Amino acid sequence: MHPAPRYRSARAALVSTVMCGALVASGGAAQASDGRVPTAGDQEVLADDLVGPLSLSVGNHRTVYVSQNFAGSIDAVHRGEVTTVVTSPAPEVEVGAVSALGGRLYYVTSAGAGDPAGNFDAHLKLRDARGNVEEVADLGRHERDHNPDAATTYGFVGLPDDCEVPPQIPASYTGILDSHPYSTELWHGKVFVADAGGNDILSVDRDGNVSTVAVLPPTPLEITAEVAAGVGLPACTAGSTYLLEAVPTDVEVGKDGWLYVTSLPGGPEGPGLPLGAVYKVNPESGAVELVTRGFSGATNLAIGTKGEIYVTELFGGKVSVIPHGSTTPQTFLEVPLPAAVEVDGKSLYVTTDALPGEDAPPAGKVVKVDLRY
Repeated sequence: MHPAPRYRSARAALVSTVMCGALVASGGAAQASDGRVPTAGDQEVLADDLVGPLSLSVGNHRTVYVSQNFAGSIDAVHRGEVTTVVTSPAPEVEVGAVSALGGRLYYVTSAGAGDPAGNFDAHLKLRDARGNVEEVADLGRHERDHNPDAATTYGFVGLPDDCEVPPQIPASYTGILDSHPYSTELWHGKVFVADAGGNDILSVDRDGNVSTVAVLPPTPLEITAEVAAGVGLPACTAGSTYLLEAVPTDVEVGKDGWLYVTSLPGGPEGPGLPLGAVYKVNPESGAVELVTRGFSGATNLAIGTKGEIYVTELFGGKVSVIPHGSTTPQTFLEVPLPAAVEVDGKSLYVTTDALPGEDAPPAGKVVKVDLRY
């Protein structure tokens, strides 16, 4: 069990999520759907042999930009050619969270996420159409200066006083200093950032000023006897609840002007324990509302032309879709280890095979899927 996300790299963050077989009911009552859900049409592999393709964005002329987080690059995929446009400045520095706007490319560099000593580094950068790179904002400094989730309490609720838990699992703690910006979104001259280490959504204006939009609420994990046994907790924890860190993994602007955010979250998860969620956040007030819960490794989302929401379930092996006006996800497409998803017109782009197997060759792909309404 990992109550707090100790993110030393994107791969460590995802692989460290424990797979176990307990059941948790999904939240959110179903509502009547007032939108159509498309079906998946023809599929085309645009790029393969990628190492950790955890983010992507569609730019001009349907050029797809994809980050290879474990290889330290961002690549442009266009007409069958893959060209590296950004490389990591050092082996320990991760590049990712890519967003394209015209000929400009916003992305994040980060290092040291999850370091107990707080030696993390996170920067938002911009590559212009000529290939020049400039720093937009120091996201790590904002975390150190403000620690937005410092007032949020994580850990056990309702734990008996005489129940002793393993020392590596803190019984109760507040938000620590940590930053791992995982996704970006461009809207109205601002860059919104989902920080998986800080458990918050940030906003960066044209002058590089960073502000906190919202802190996501903790994810409740009900500890049943089955869950306790599955994650190695003592039997006395059964009947309590553990408040896990939210770990936001993507942020997108919906047609209603709200920000839609996926939450991994930071704890035991798998096909039998679907704790992943989608939230909506008011970018002006910071109000947070739960859309629905019940995803197995919610690492990314995209908004379709009819207002439907696509969610990649890394551990569920599928892309799910929430029809507009509904809170009930449906399976849209079954694919292995999907990590990132985008919609551009009547095409859906998804990265698959995002986690390389041990001693296995790179297998990550960018797949284009026709949307048939």
